[in-house]
Amino acid sequence: MVLEQLLSGQKRVREKLTSSIKDKLSRLPHSYRSPCIYRVPERLRKVNEEAFTPRLVSIGPLHDRNKPHLQAMEDYKLRCLRSFLTRYENVFAIVDFIVREEAAIRQHYEDQTKLSTLSSEVFCEMILLDSVFMVQLLLTSYRRTYKKEKDEIFDKHWMRCDLLHDMILIENQIPLFVPRTLYSNIVGQPLADMPDKYPFTNLVRDYFCTEGLHVSLPAGGKQPRHLVEYLRMAHIPQVEHNGAAEQSNIEAGGGRSLSRPRWREFCNCCPSSSSTLCCCCFAPKKMAHDIPQAELNASEQSDIEAGGGRSCSSNPCCCCFAPKLENKRNSPPNSAKQLQEAGVKFEKGRGSCLVDIKFVKGTLTVPGLKINEWTETFFRNLIAFEQCERMSPRHISDYIIFMDRLINTYKDVDVLIYNKIFENHLNDSKEVSELFNNLYKETTTELFNKTDHFAKISDELNDYSRDCWHRWKATWYNWKVNLKEDYFKSPWSVISVVAAFVLLVLTVVQTACSVTAL
Repeated sequence: MVLEQLLSGQKRVREKLTSSIKDKLSRLPHSYRSPCIYRVPERLRKVNEEAFTPRLVSIGPLHDRNKPHLQAMEDYKLRCLRSFLTRYENVFAIVDFIVREEAAIRQHYEDQTKLSTLSSEVFCEMILLDSVFMVQLLLTSYRRTYKKEKDEIFDKHWMRCDLLHDMILIENQIPLFVPRTLYSNIVGQPLADMPDKYPFTNLVRDYFCTEGLHVSLPAGGKQPRHLVEYLRMAHIPQVEHNGAAEQSNIEAGGGRSLSRPRWREFCNCCPSSSSTLCCCCFAPKKMAHDIPQAELNASEQSDIEAGGGRSCSSNPCCCCFAPKLENKRNSPPNSAKQLQEAGVKFEKGRGSCLVDIKFVKGTLTVPGLKINEWTETFFRNLIAFEQCERMSPRHISDYIIFMDRLINTYKDVDVLIYNKIFENHLNDSKEVSELFNNLYKETTTELFNKTDHFAKISDELNDYSRDCWHRWKATWYNWKVNLKEDYFKSPWSVISVVAAFVLLVLTVVQTACSVTAL
């Protein structure tokens, strides 16, 4: 009897577990797409939770829109939908599009556990309202005359600021192809006072520029998947360098690139007869007799025999024949104030590409940046996106690392403000320095060191600042500037200095004449 109960219990457990697994598997999408809208890692959120939390409006399914401070905007979204449908009456086409694309929309989100709690009806209604709200927002921003009555957002500065803060949060996004389709395909008809077939990306650009976040159009033809990716694409080089990161775990002496095997370039390092791995790149070593003689020319054979390749009398072997990398110091640059004292000149760069930093002939060119109340939110969400996304290099993160090295105190910020690189709208320079010194906290630094494309600039800056001639020129220049500011600010001060000098000369001459007369 006891045995039968035990077997019966085990059977029920097996059936229940099997049913549960089948149910979970049935809810998985048939095709998989890499997510692009992420939950912010807890280690980043705890540094400044406010930088990742919506203040005014919830976009997408990741935040609870029933919270009191977010609920008011849900009514506003319904009014946006009503206004939208008075102009574009085909509501069935809009709903049909959202329902057909539901699976694809869900796959854009990493937090599938949260999405599994939302029914299709609730989810599709949410995406519909948020997409129409975004289209109406962009159109209203582009044409203030588009609204026929007072608008509760654009008539209040604080609401516009909070709304911009919410629109650039990585957790507060919807797939951009949904509002783009509503705008371009379903809306379809030209709007009064707007250019015909005005691109959706231009509309997004105009909104950010209107609110003071100056960006350019993303280049390369790739469509951004959400607004945070749009901002990143607008601030990185036009040509992405997606080559694999070189191995950087080798000690001084350089590592070896393993991206392509090369037979004719030998490593000039010492062989390790006790190991079957290359002592410099950790790739399997090839024995000398493994290389076909036809593949080696006379000079290469002589190199091996002479020890120039990877050969050894006790255990002749060849290395992986990969090119040897130059040894990069990748040392952090001095601060802006120290570089200025060493003779480095600063210049404001053109364009909105933040990482377009150059050092040419003693001049460091850095793109201009307006620093205001949402600068921290902007950078923290871009960093979080790069941390979660599988991408290389992490341009924005590398930029923040470089600026963190460049700025140590408020004096460094003053140098950048004086050269019109920074436009400071915060309280003081100390607040700006603290902002950049804290942006990089809790990020995975080991990832950036492999792809830090500012390493070369850092080394060049340090080499330049260590040069005695450059330091002497900088000292002479600073002395002239101080002399001019202290003694030659006005024509009267110049006349006073000249008069004092003439008086001094006459006094010396008179004294000399008196001594001679005696």
